[in-house]
Amino acid sequence: MKSHALWMVLGAVILAAPVWGQDSVVLLHRDVPEKEAVIWYLGQDSFAVKTHSHLLIFDPLNPGQENSYKLPASADSLSEGVVNPETIKDLDVVVLVSDMGDSHYGTGLWPWKRYISKITYVFGWDPIINQDNHEYIYLKPHEQKMIDGMDVTTMQSAVHGSGFLIKVDGLTLFFGGNDIVLEPEQKQRFESEIDFIARKAPQVDLAFLEFQNGAGNRPPSVANGIWYADKKLSPRAIFPMGAMNGEVPFRLRRTPEGQKAAAIPYEPLIQDLIREAPSDAVRAKIVQTEKRGKVFFYRDGKITPQ
Repeated sequence: MKSHALWMVLGAVILAAPVWGQDSVVLLHRDVPEKEAVIWYLGQDSFAVKTHSHLLIFDPLNPGQENSYKLPASADSLSEGVVNPETIKDLDVVVLVSDMGDSHYGTGLWPWKRYISKITYVFGWDPIINQDNHEYIYLKPHEQKMIDGMDVTTMQSAVHGSGFLIKVDGLTLFFGGNDIVLEPEQKQRFESEIDFIARKAPQVDLAFLEFQNGAGNRPPSVANGIWYADKKLSPRAIFPMGAMNGEVPFRLRRTPEGQKAAAIPYEPLIQDLIREAPSDAVRAKIVQTEKRGKVFFYRDGKITPQ
């Protein structure tokens, strides 16, 4: 009888305990220690990163009219790969937009401020919108600024916009935006910008790097750019980004080119990148993001999946 009662108590404790990696609402409101992070992959170049004091949302895929995409009925939105502002309204949210492309930015992110009491918009390009209705911070390339307790530095991206180097809560994050080496003439500029970031941060915890462009366009120069960034920044983990796979809902999929891109399997592209890595040490750093909504945990300098 006592044994049965003990199992009943243990079962209740197990059921009541929050399960890391299965409920984004629980994770969002759970204390994250300094130097640790919870990372959600939200598709394309979009990630959400929960640190000790902030929720950072990079290049959010717009859940508004541009994508004709509705918010999920459940509150557990990040686990479904989108942002439901109702679930993050009591957090300190910073939205960082690196590029003006519609897979990086959409007007659907502005209404979030109606729900979220403390939200800051940081742009690596100037959207030139009426500040009365759309308050934001624009950082020019190579500008450094303290924003809400974060040290933010920008770099010039390949086409337009900027990448972000962020120091927050004992972490150093590098989000490269659309910076990529597609043509040989881009190599010098790319390396120069990475060198600039390396002088600010010779080692980063997490690096988010573009690894392909469009419909599987991945010449060898792209991977070589990633290996250069790895050499200079010594990231503890590399998150490849940029694939327009079938899990990503944005209007480009309505075009023939977008449909072609969406039909390309995402996971094999990352697996190819891993196989091409110059060493086992680099291979071990590359994170296979897989489906939108997948969550990862950064602890003790390592990434662990859910």
